Amino acid sequence: MDPRERELWKSIAGAAGLVGQLGASIAAPIILCAVAGAYLDRWLGARGIVTFGMTVLGLAAAGYSGYRMIAAVLRDKREP
Repeated sequence: MDPRERELWKSIAGAAGLVGQLGASIAAPIILCAVAGAYLDRWLGARGIVTFGMTVLGLAAAGYSGYRMIAAVLRDKREP
């Protein structure tokens, strides 16, 4: 394998790893908050209100986490 092809595969693997990491950092807060909300709903008898609120909180946390990750990658790309 020549060096150009090796660099291409390293670049592809790095991008795939970044996409996987971004997906996990977005999915984890949503799932954790939704599960916690469902548990609290059952415990408090709130009929879905807490689950909805916690899911919205998870979405906000996921958005912030994704934004910070993308901003860090873009900042690293700009620096020489």
